[in-house]
Amino acid sequence: MPDDFVAEYRELLDRVDTLMRRNESPGWRVFVANVPHVTIVPIATGVGDPLPGLPRYYPYYTYPPLARGTRLIEAGAPHLTAADARRIDETVDACNAQLVRLIEERNARHRAPRYHLVDVSGGLDRLAYRRTGGEPSYEFPAYFAANVAPPMDTRFYHVDRAGRRKAGGIVSLDGVHPSVIGQGLLAHEFLKVMREAGVPGADPDRLPWPRTVASDTLYQDPIPLMEEIYQYEELSYAVLSAYRYVFGGFQGRRGSIKDF
Repeated sequence: MPDDFVAEYRELLDRVDTLMRRNESPGWRVFVANVPHVTIVPIATGVGDPLPGLPRYYPYYTYPPLARGTRLIEAGAPHLTAADARRIDETVDACNAQLVRLIEERNARHRAPRYHLVDVSGGLDRLAYRRTGGEPSYEFPAYFAANVAPPMDTRFYHVDRAGRRKAGGIVSLDGVHPSVIGQGLLAHEFLKVMREAGVPGADPDRLPWPRTVASDTLYQDPIPLMEEIYQYEELSYAVLSAYRYVFGGFQGRRGSIKDF
């Protein structure tokens, strides 16, 4: 909750300040990211018809392989409701507001802009695809227009049988963490703020995008099996089992959908 966040983050800033006392550079800076809206990443994919208004919410949220309509939700698939998603987002917003206040307080104490906020949350909001009704407003680096096609988005990675990407690309297969290209976009956002703060050599336009894109195996070596996962329920269950194993909840047997 926001009060707990404040207590722990203030302790973190105290410890960073302690470390910075040993920093030999008189002009040290610290760049911190805020908290993204976790309902944007595809591990919680919206299910059902979107509810009115923007940002767009959905009646239910579940693991991507199970986001095939409300039938699996009604059969007992693990899920969040729209009310759950809104409550999570509101908590994130409250924590981010407190983070701005904590940074302002810390800079006032130092009598200098030592701490700088990188608005990762706002960047991801602009990248969000389904949340914006399929009209994300994020401005990609110039390299993407001519060299990355189709445009990348925050949906779960989806490739057809011919190896053509149909969705996603920014988030990795765990549905939470950025892909290699997604990590490059994070670096891009940090470098923009660093340049604004006057850090020597900080230039987002000099990021090595050709090398970054070349090293992203999800982009360079698409996985046609993804089409099968979307089409066949048995594969969906298998993928869900992998999710549950990674996140500590898998009990080791197939069972019915309620067992997941």
